Amino acid sequence: MQYLKVLVLDDDLACIELIKHLLVSIGIENITTAISFDDATKKINIEEFDLFLLDVQLSGLKNGFDLAKEITQRQDAIIFFLTSHFNSDTFEAAKRYQPYQFFEKFPSDLQLRQAIELALEQQKKKTRQRREFLFVKVGKIIKKIAVNDILWIEVEGRQSRIVTKNNSFLTSVPLVKLLPDLPNEKYVRIHKSFLINLEKVDSISFQQNTLSIAEKTLPIGRNFKQPLKKTVNAI
Repeated sequence: MQYLKVLVLDDDLACIELIKHLLVSIGIENITTAISFDDATKKINIEEFDLFLLDVQLSGLKNGFDLAKEITQRQDAIIFFLTSHFNSDTFEAAKRYQPYQFFEKFPSDLQLRQAIELALEQQKKKTRQRREFLFVKVGKIIKKIAVNDILWIEVEGRQSRIVTKNNSFLTSVPLVKLLPDLPNEKYVRIHKSFLINLEKVDSISFQQNTLSIAEKTLPIGRNFKQPLKKTVNAI
């Protein structure tokens, strides 16, 4: 987590120092602080941040919710709200900005660490779901491949073959390194050598342990049969 760039907004300098101490205690040191909406706005105009800890109540006309509105219009950010006055009205107002966490001042270092780790995982999942293209090295060029066009990916030694309806691309990138870039609700491992796009499946035979995509029959590995059954049943 030490790579995270964090913006802390609070109009109380003592609170800022306490939050900074909490962040440093869990390994985060790239911390920028702001004491007002205008101060924070100037800073987000200059650079991007990975994580925002925003005090809800600020002196002045605009508060942490107003800054959250500015942030969410620019980027898909991890936002944590902080407040000394937690109530249902404040919570309902916060929900409009889909924060990852809402803390009553102040969380423990363990609570903060766990909340950040969970937020990062959620953000990673959302990124995978939105990804539309893969850029992979094929020979001496970088090839752009639409994620939705992929039928399956097959292991060939230390390489991977990406198969689409009209093409087949052999890349030096191993399957295990391609997995994090693919939406895991759509792409399923059916064999140690095959990853398939569920949306492209024509038929499945669990009796014969095979699966058909675009008139091609692929094997279903013994260790992947039950997870595939659960996934298909879930759909």
